Amino acid sequence: MEINICDTINGQINSELWSSYLYLSMSIESEAKGLKGFAKWFQIQALEELADTKKFINHMNSTNRKIYLYPIENVPSEWETASEIFDRALEHEEKITILLKGMANIANEQKDKETFDLLSWFISKQAERIDTIKDILSRIVDCEGNQYALSLLDDELGQRTYKEPNILK
Repeated sequence: MEINICDTINGQINSELWSSYLYLSMSIESEAKGLKGFAKWFQIQALEELADTKKFINHMNSTNRKIYLYPIENVPSEWETASEIFDRALEHEEKITILLKGMANIANEQKDKETFDLLSWFISKQAERIDTIKDILSRIVDCEGNQYALSLLDDELGQRTYKEPNILK
């Protein structure tokens, strides 16, 4: 039985929304731990996930495909340490990358170039996200036991800015 690319994209829309919830939860937990810079970093990540959702919705609309919004499952809400939060973020982004690559293979097999191109863009974006999270995680590990160093990293992450993409087409 052939997998329907429309179904996989609808599933990915759900995954992107879940991702936004996850990062919002990570932001809330970071704030509770007194890591305001980490919280801001995760808030921006949550916004980026919503922008990604809209890109998939725009694609579905432009290709005259039906969109289904599925229920969002609960997300974790407690982590012991900052490194545990970023470990989970890394694990999540790696899982999303696997899903996107599988979808790209389906689009390629079905000769759906427009969808394949969109997914290729997302896959390259995922590589950047994973590299960024790995870098932050490595820096958090280097800060273990040194509250001052963690505070400096927190200040640095708090400098992250968000440029709202033009996705309201």
